Amino acid sequence: MGNLRKLFGRRLRSLRLSKGLTQEWLAEKAGLHPTYIGIMERGKQGASLDTIEKLATALGVKEEKFFSFISRKYSIEEKEKLIIDIENTLRKQKTEDIRRILQVCRIILSEEESYSIPMAADKGAKYGKR
Repeated sequence: MGNLRKLFGRRLRSLRLSKGLTQEWLAEKAGLHPTYIGIMERGKQGASLDTIEKLATALGVKEEKFFSFISRKYSIEEKEKLIIDIENTLRKQKTEDIRRILQVCRIILSEEESYSIPMAADKGAKYGKR
């Protein structure tokens, strides 16, 4: 239960960030409290239809954009569960370990532009392409 709220919240965050907006800006434009935006984005509370309409207007998108994950062919629900699980696991780790994990992920996924992430032992090292 509450999985749809989490999917909606992640979609809200994705739409907001894709436009380079802060929670505070979105809250002001939508006539909502910034804390409420955060609560919705974390999937802790759902949004009424009126709230969805306010958010869509503030973001300049159609209301259905918040639910575009429903019509995809692959299982977005499974994907979102995995992403949430990864995020929760990473939050428990030390920053240095997260940097290492990110470096491994980039290697595995063979990003076109990989970046070397300095480890704690690399004092003074700068971020740069490998």
